[in-house]
Amino acid sequence: MDTTRRAILRGMAAAPIVATTGGLLVPETALAAPAKPTLTMSYEPTESTAHMEGIRWLQRDRRSRLNAQTLPLPARGAWEFPRVPVNNVPDWPNPRKTPLPAVAYGWSPRDQEAQRQALGWFPQGITTYYDATGRNGTRMMVSWYNDKYKKRGARIALIDRRSGNPRYHYIRLVTTEPKGDGFIPVMIEGLHAGGLAWYRNRLYVTDSKNNALLVFNTDDIFASREGDFPSGDLGDPWVLPLSRTYTSQNQDADLEFSQVAVDRTSLSSPFRRTTLIVNGWVTADESQNIGRWSFNYGSSGSLLTDGKIATAADVYKIHRGTGVPPGLGVQGAVTVRNTMYLSVSNGQQHGYLSTAALGANQEGTAREKWRVPRGPEDLSYDGRNRWLWGLGEWEGYRNVYAMRV
Repeated sequence: MDTTRRAILRGMAAAPIVATTGGLLVPETALAAPAKPTLTMSYEPTESTAHMEGIRWLQRDRRSRLNAQTLPLPARGAWEFPRVPVNNVPDWPNPRKTPLPAVAYGWSPRDQEAQRQALGWFPQGITTYYDATGRNGTRMMVSWYNDKYKKRGARIALIDRRSGNPRYHYIRLVTTEPKGDGFIPVMIEGLHAGGLAWYRNRLYVTDSKNNALLVFNTDDIFASREGDFPSGDLGDPWVLPLSRTYTSQNQDADLEFSQVAVDRTSLSSPFRRTTLIVNGWVTADESQNIGRWSFNYGSSGSLLTDGKIATAADVYKIHRGTGVPPGLGVQGAVTVRNTMYLSVSNGQQHGYLSTAALGANQEGTAREKWRVPRGPEDLSYDGRNRWLWGLGEWEGYRNVYAMRV
């Protein structure tokens, strides 16, 4: 008997033996497949009930309930959202290497210029009317967090890009607390709001500090009052109260809830549902996990759950390559069929738009597609126009732009 055959038989003898359907005995290890990671998040029903009690009180008390699709713009607190010539976007990389954007916008001077630093607001997440409805539309949202005054929480810029007069104004994200015989809106202190996903009448916002996903009903926007905001806070014209919190369970794979995106291309995939992509911020020189959760069928925009638990439909492992160099982190991720697009920040230099082809084993390696202006953040895909929306957070480079992909 040669040494190769002897080694094979020795290995078979060391492995447990199982019988196949046809009666053939084979080592049990030959049948085993790698375990697929499991990611879950859950909510507390009693906490959600308390949130709903506060929202119902505001409905009776304020009598001004509006929704994100029809909230009047311009209105009090509305600001210009000027169109930027695509060949004059600040910090845009060499057009020979990075195609010019399909369209680009800026913010009003108070939000764009350097003195805005004194107030501490930074743009982060982005989501569009296409995410919410699957149709063309001019409305979109961008989240802002306050890096200087944590008690001011986070706000949403509700934008209408109508060509004649693009405008936006702010909605403050709040929770509700009992006071006297009713409830009051309270800022969500320290909320980073790094990711944003609008689906039907739900708005999903990441809370990386608590590794959670916050859910807001976009039909429950209320006019604010002077006493709603902390001392020294200039306030915003509208408030949007929290309705549910999903907390990550992170069973078999690490995933920090930092960014989210809607994937409508998964309707034609094996999932047969619109799905939610959840990504984390990882700067260590290692691969990272990205999860996919399914939405329920119907009009509610809620996640598919078993009781109070939502389990990821898939978990992807993205390996570092030319698209995520060592020491850098992913700021946004969205899937378009079998391709994952990644937004990667790079300090004082141009960032990266990278792609990863997702194989049958749910793994891919990030490859640089092209460079983007410094400080890139979240991503959102518009399937009607085949545009990938992105934005920058740094002052002087705070533009919102759509890239053709």
